[in-house]
Amino acid sequence: QNYCDSHLREHAAEPELTVTEYPADARNRIVELVFSYPASRQELQEMQQDVRESLAAAEVYVRYCTSETEKAALLFTYLAERFPYQQGDSRTPVYSALCQGVANSKSMAQSWQLLCEEVGLECVTVSGLYQGAEHWWNIVCLDGEYSHVDTFRDLLGDGTLHLYDDSEMTDYYWDTTQYPACVHPEPEDL
Repeated sequence: QNYCDSHLREHAAEPELTVTEYPADARNRIVELVFSYPASRQELQEMQQDVRESLAAAEVYVRYCTSETEKAALLFTYLAERFPYQQGDSRTPVYSALCQGVANSKSMAQSWQLLCEEVGLECVTVSGLYQGAEHWWNIVCLDGEYSHVDTFRDLLGDGTLHLYDDSEMTDYYWDTTQYPACVHPEPEDL
């Protein structure tokens, strides 16, 4: 799982893993690992190509933006105009999010990170909790300022990209030592 998460561009699907030990009750054993994929090699390669094309199209979509904040807003528009997104789990998470409009918080956060990387924006995926349940979102650096972005909730909600600082993330919990702080200056400090 960790390998697939850190190599999203190279893997269109998460394999199901089956582990069998022979003999089951002996001290010295042979361990057999079987990886099962949800599609054929050719179908997975076609999915990877579709993801690459979607990322390239997003890069073209924002090429004339003059600020990073403008790029992020237009990237979100690119996503929002593609599909009426539906919540769902998939063994092809990034492909399903970018090419079919089916996502969960993790696949959407991973997809947003890939999109940001494609257009040159600094972005990390955050693993934590939202209202006590496991949830993923992003922290993105826009014009020198870090902000939380939950594209999954934004796409399924009001369809507007929201940028939050740490103090506005009241229903979220994450290990603050592992991620950049998101502190926006007060208006009087500007």
